[in-house]
Amino acid sequence: MAIVGNKDRPTTATSRSLAKDFHRLVKNISGMSGGQARLVSWDESDLKKGIVVSVVPDTGLYKDGEFIFAISCNSKYPNQAPNVNCRTFVYHPNIDAIDSEGDICLNLLDDGYWSSNMTLEDVVQGILFLMHNPNLEDPLCVLFSPEMDAQDFAENVRMSLDGGMVEGYHFEKNRVKDILKGHVDEPQLPSGGRVDEAMAPSELDGSANKNKNERRKMEVSEGGVGDLVGAGVDFTKS
Repeated sequence: MAIVGNKDRPTTATSRSLAKDFHRLVKNISGMSGGQARLVSWDESDLKKGIVVSVVPDTGLYKDGEFIFAISCNSKYPNQAPNVNCRTFVYHPNIDAIDSEGDICLNLLDDGYWSSNMTLEDVVQGILFLMHNPNLEDPLCVLFSPEMDAQDFAENVRMSLDGGMVEGYHFEKNRVKDILKGHVDEPQLPSGGRVDEAMAPSELDGSANKNKNERRKMEVSEGGVGDLVGAGVDFTKS
């Protein structure tokens, strides 16, 4: 994965604000993410309403899928970590698309780990790390267990991105190249097993529970995704 740091990143929280960090993110997001992340929507008049980011990994199991994340900061930022939720219905051990509104498992955002010196760029880096390094040793989502087989896990990720049934849940096709080939004029948010109202990017304000999503559980006669033992990951936790 091609991710580079930002040499101009501030080292202290002195005189920093959400607006300053956001404008630095606007300037640097493409370079620091190796072109894997872009801003989708925000409210310039009130950034606390949320900042929405699109991530398209360039390597790994989730390569060429598009994943939408809402980053919400309160008035205590940067002393308090933002709240981050995934708006895409995704098959990922550290993203709970089943029992929550896309809660993610990332220790970067923990009170004991987050520092006031960290920025929105660190948050985007953490999201990219999450997508490149799924950790099943301590999964958040109920569809996974630490004993999963790596090959079965990889096959299920592939099926979920190609559009199919995994563990009784239907996932919409999520391949950016295929969408571009179809000449889709406006960005689409894959909804999958959660039936969301159609949302244009400008309507996403970053709040974790803005839309009440219904889950579409599909009945299957046989289940089982196998088991996976993930490699040790620094950024993820339960």
